[in-house]
Amino acid sequence: MLRPLELQYRVIGATTLQVTSRKAVSARLELEFYPAADLLTGGRTGPELVEQIKGRLAGSTWSDAGGPGVLHFDQPSRCLIVLQSQPVQVALERLLDELRAGKR
Repeated sequence: MLRPLELQYRVIGATTLQVTSRKAVSARLELEFYPAADLLTGGRTGPELVEQIKGRLAGSTWSDAGGPGVLHFDQPSRCLIVLQSQPVQVALERLLDELRAGKR
């Protein structure tokens, strides 16, 4: 329904969606924390996980590629700290689920 109007939605809360432009959704960055200790198997390190994610997801949107997004592995908490748009956050959640399922 929104696509023909060139609109997109963002999830605000459990019962609230915001309808806005695609550009606005992509421009608004959100901070999320993802537990990642279970992904550090087979000798994989936090920095290696970060590089694997950047190589598979939204490459040009990360800060080291000139974009606004930030992906950091915090060693003490063993969490990924991610500043990205909501669509990339959703895609990242799917990728992490795939990695957990062993689909590499």
